[in-house]
Amino acid sequence: MVQDASSQMSRGSQGTASRAQTTQDQSTPFPWQEDTELTDDLERVAGTLGMSEDEIEQMRVDGVDESSWRLLAPALAAEEHLAQKYGIGFTAIDCYYNLTDDQQGNRACMVRVTPQAGENAGNEYLVRCDWTQDAASPVWTEDYLAAARAGEYAAYVEGLLEPGLTDIGPGQVITAQFYEGDMFGDDEGPATPIAELARAHMGELYVYVRRTEGMDEAAFDTEVATIAEAARATGLRLYITAGCIDRLGADEELTLEVGAGAMRNRDATDAEHLLPVCVWRRSVAVNQASRTSAEGAQAAS
Repeated sequence: MVQDASSQMSRGSQGTASRAQTTQDQSTPFPWQEDTELTDDLERVAGTLGMSEDEIEQMRVDGVDESSWRLLAPALAAEEHLAQKYGIGFTAIDCYYNLTDDQQGNRACMVRVTPQAGENAGNEYLVRCDWTQDAASPVWTEDYLAAARAGEYAAYVEGLLEPGLTDIGPGQVITAQFYEGDMFGDDEGPATPIAELARAHMGELYVYVRRTEGMDEAAFDTEVATIAEAARATGLRLYITAGCIDRLGADEELTLEVGAGAMRNRDATDAEHLLPVCVWRRSVAVNQASRTSAEGAQAAS
């Protein structure tokens, strides 16, 4: 049996019995040998994955058992793979196998990591190692690239939008990001032109509109339609989430943080709750027949 991806619990809480469930006879890029010793790197990874001191001590004495190896080896390999790709250190904090993939004939494991340096240090990212076709040539994909190139992507998309937004008035905040959860291959990295990444991957556009005195829902819809048309003109696949933000103080600035907070506060009828609130919300996708990679999307292209 392999471990279900829905059971992403810390190694310390699961222990040896649960780890034994991950063992099954199959070819992997990380072949285990019975006399495998616990190296310094493997011991460090065992700690970051949450294995107990008793488990680690047992591996110091007896060597690394097969079920532990199936977690430690890909986790360490993922750290090394990303370090080589990005030139900074990464720490593996979880490793698991996907039961659904296995039943479909795929062979893959997922490692969750955190970068050790840069503005994204401490945030969690996913690395997937897939050896369905060939264990000797595993396919690596990861979602850290979206964070590493976030500023470039936002500036690129917003620059493409500008020509179509000349009629938009003040009080709007617009930002773009890669679609959350999209994975990037080894042919995409720090040196890939941002235009190539933008056209190969779906993006998300967040729009916050300040509700001014006299603005009604029809006026908000007009602004959203203008933004959607500008997004469509970029040729990029974009999913737009727009919100009309009310209850801002006269001197309160509409920022991305304020807008995102207001989108979570949808109760516009509670007179005692005076935080900024989203009174109207719209979602629309452009330049695609359907948003197959995200649930609940409304196509419009």
